[in-house]
Parts: sequence; structure tokens; C-alpha cells
Amino acid sequence: MTAEADSPTHPKWDFLYWYDASDPATPKDRYSHSKGNGDEVCSTAGFPDGEPCQVYNIGGATWVMDGGRDYPATKCCKFELPRAHGAILPDWMQRSGAVHTGHKTVNGVASDVWVAQGAYDNNYAQSLDQRLPAGAPVRFWELKKGKLKAWDFITSSFVGGPAAVPQGTFTLPAPCQSARACL
Repeated sequence: MTAEADSPTHPKWDFLYWYDASDPATPKDRYSHSKGNGDEVCSTAGFPDGEPCQVYNIGGATWVMDGGRDYPATKCCKFELPRAHGAILPDWMQRSGAVHTGHKTVNGVASDVWVAQGAYDNNYAQSLDQRLPAGAPVRFWELKKGKLKAWDFITSSFVGGPAAVPQGTFTLPAPCQSARACL
């Protein structure tokens, strides 16, 4: 992740990401940020910049929790609609009128590239490499306040299909069961 606009003191970090759109009407995703992150959702919820943080987007709500891959969770808060960020919809490019801009090499991977107008130009690259699962994401990027925000996916780690998301990945931990509203 690169987020120069949102996190000038910690502009680059790695995170784990899970996504499940097996029910397209209610997609779910989860981010697990380790120490050094500067995620805007975590900081908006009041968690310290650079500290481990987890974000769950499930059923129209967003839960933000301290802790990460190697740190236990102790507190959690919840954003409800309209402040919830929500999981990425499986048809977001179609809904947003994305335009195919061609085939390009992105991060060393032959890719299809699209751009969709949003608050910023949303660019998305999807792998054409037949050695990867169909539709493997390569990169999402935008210029936010003139600064780069990018998700560079590690394509060798991409796993598709029903077995890709371990059981329990979207089960909210105990601190989130009765979470207060995020500030």
C-alpha cells in the first residue's frame, strides 16, 4: 500500500486482504494492517497512526479494531451507514462506467487496465497472465490531493475460489461484538 496523501509519515506498508463476493448482494472484505500502517480508515476511527489495525466491512457496516496479525485486539468501534466504507462491490467498474484503457504491463504483469471517474480517477489493473487465477487483481491506484494512493497486489499470493478465504476470517472478534460507534 502506498498512501502519500493519507499518511505522510507512514506512506508505505504491507497488509493482508481478504474478499468474499460469493453473495454479490452482500460482499465482505477485511484488511489486516501490521505495525507501520497509515490507513485512513484506522486513523478516522481514532486509532494511532502507525499502529496495527484491522478493518472489517460486513453487511453495510465497518468495524475498526486495534491489533493486527501479531497483536491481540483490545478495542473496536463501528461505522454505520452512511459513514460505513463498505466492501468493494463486485460490479463496481460497471456501475461507475469504467472505460477500458488497453492492455499494459503493470508491476511486471500483462494486464487489462480501466479507469473510472469517482472522487478521483480510479485506475484498476487486472491480470491477463494465464498462470494466475482468472481476474487476479494487480493494482488499484488514484491520485488523491495530487499524491499517489495505490494497492499493489502480490500476485503470487492471490488465491481465488471458495477455498480462498479461511473459515472464520469474517467472524468479528470479541471486542467488536458490542462495539461503540466510531467518533
